[in-house]
Amino acid sequence: MQPQQPGYNSSRVYLELLADLPWQTVSEEHELDLKAAKERLDNDHYGLVKIKQRIIEYLAVRKVDIFKCCFLECL
Repeated sequence: MQPQQPGYNSSRVYLELLADLPWQTVSEEHELDLKAAKERLDNDHYGLVKIKQRIIEYLAVRKVDIFKCCFLECL
C-alpha cells in the first residue's frame, strides 16, 4: 500500500495497535456467578429480556468445564 492512498494512515495505525497488544499475557479468569450476573442485568437494564437471556446463556456456556464437555463427547 502506497502512503498516498486514502486508507494508508488508518491501516498503519490499526496494524501498529495490533502489534502493540500483549499477545503473550493471559488474564486471570474469575469464577462466574450466574445469579449475580442476572441480578445485575435486571437491576441495571430495564426490558431487553431476550438480550439479557442470551448473555446469561453465554456466561453459562463459559462456566462449563471444557474437559467435562470433551469427556462427554467421547462417550
